Amino acid sequence: MALPAELAPQIITTVYEQMGNFANPFADLFNAMPNRILGPKVTYDVVEFNQSMSALVSRYGPASRAKAPVRTIVTYEGMSLKEALQLPPEVLDIRRAGSLSEGGFQQEVNRAVRQLRLNYDRRKAWMQAQWLTFGALLSTVGVVPTTAANIDGTVCLDYETVSDATPVRVTLGITAAHSDASVAASWATSTTDIEGDLNTAAAVVEAASGVTPRLVLMNRQTWRYIMINDLLEQSIKFADGRAFGTLRTGGGPGYDEYSLWGYRFRVTNATFPIRAESMASAAGTQYLIPNNVVVMMPEDNDTGGRYMIECNPSDANAPSEHRGLWTWVDTGAEHPHLPTYGLEWHGGPALMNPDTNYVFRNVTQT
Repeated sequence: MALPAELAPQIITTVYEQMGNFANPFADLFNAMPNRILGPKVTYDVVEFNQSMSALVSRYGPASRAKAPVRTIVTYEGMSLKEALQLPPEVLDIRRAGSLSEGGFQQEVNRAVRQLRLNYDRRKAWMQAQWLTFGALLSTVGVVPTTAANIDGTVCLDYETVSDATPVRVTLGITAAHSDASVAASWATSTTDIEGDLNTAAAVVEAASGVTPRLVLMNRQTWRYIMINDLLEQSIKFADGRAFGTLRTGGGPGYDEYSLWGYRFRVTNATFPIRAESMASAAGTQYLIPNNVVVMMPEDNDTGGRYMIECNPSDANAPSEHRGLWTWVDTGAEHPHLPTYGLEWHGGPALMNPDTNYVFRNVTQT
């Protein structure tokens, strides 16, 4: 018997793209970019743009040479996401109410695809948070994946199904000047000059890259420090309330946004589930942006060099030029009327211009 159109790979891919993702506060902060090479390796240049001016030369003098912005190269094996759709063999026998011919399994397919997309999006958000926070989410044995003290510009990747005491480490190529280990005064104190700390960090970014960071990420526990800060009340009174407020209703998926002191604050409580197989033992869920961690960055993705680099699939049926999501079908030893379907994605984040970012490791540590 012929398989219905709903199980065609193209249809499954379309359903995946149309399904809403989970509340990923970083989905719009990384542009998709096809990998330039075949295979699972993600490779990109870390660039270093200076705030400089061209030299003046005489009309007929030799041209001055500008230093190339490439500082180092980041290379790692991209993460592989490959899961099968859990569709029972009897799904083809489901009929719509009152019908002897029309199949009612569309909902079953949609549910399976939606669950898989939720799984994929949560993992991608975890990857993105690793890069944005300069390695706050570690997954080594014995280290809870949200330890702010471990932020050092290195992320840990556990590829195996069993946690590894020495996982693959990726150095992001950041400089120490862009990762602040402590602040002069705790943000938990209402009299602390939080705006001054942000302005100082922005000046570091501007001096290194010529870019002004205006987007600030944090979770709601950290946002509370700003809500109780004395300077907030003064700012609202000074501007008759116009300097503070949501930029758009509900912000975006998984976050709210506020405008204050010339910055756009993105506040989220998005979490990720701990996977005991490949992460340190910890219960329940953890914040993607840990408590007391604050990330500053430019609003423009290309300026910040933020991309999700997509590799080619491992499936033998996939053309070599294909990048991104791929639907595979396994007709080998499966049920003859219902082959196994699944989706795979390979790749990883890139932060090509990390000098445009600044991370406060712990805004209550002085």
